[in-house]
Amino acid sequence: MQLRGVRFDWKKSGRPSVGLIAEEVEGVVPEVVSHAEGSDAVTGVDYAGLVGVLVEAIKEQQAQADAVKAEYQAKLEAQQAEIEGLKAKALQAEAQQAEIARLRAEMQQQEEAISRLMVQFSLMKGPEMIAQR
Repeated sequence: MQLRGVRFDWKKSGRPSVGLIAEEVEGVVPEVVSHAEGSDAVTGVDYAGLVGVLVEAIKEQQAQADAVKAEYQAKLEAQQAEIEGLKAKALQAEAQQAEIARLRAEMQQQEEAISRLMVQFSLMKGPEMIAQR
């Protein structure tokens, strides 16, 4: 918004106050700005007249905030779904690693069994080979 709140002192009384710069308000909502009789000099702002404009500005800002919130909520949900997918893949990888470890152990047992069988086979073949000579 092009309006800015300011602190100021009244020229006549010197009392501090808060408000808007009338010249800035005139550029945005000229209907609420008062002018000196027969002059273009700005004399004040009808703050009550700004209420409707400010309410609409707040509504617009809230709609923008809601849109941003919805966008980030959708991104968050997508990221959470991706995280869940990655967790599932990690569990699957762990299960596969456990299966690989189990298969390696089984393969080692089979290799040991084959080695024992080869020794037994060579022991059995040994005397036969001597007898055939």
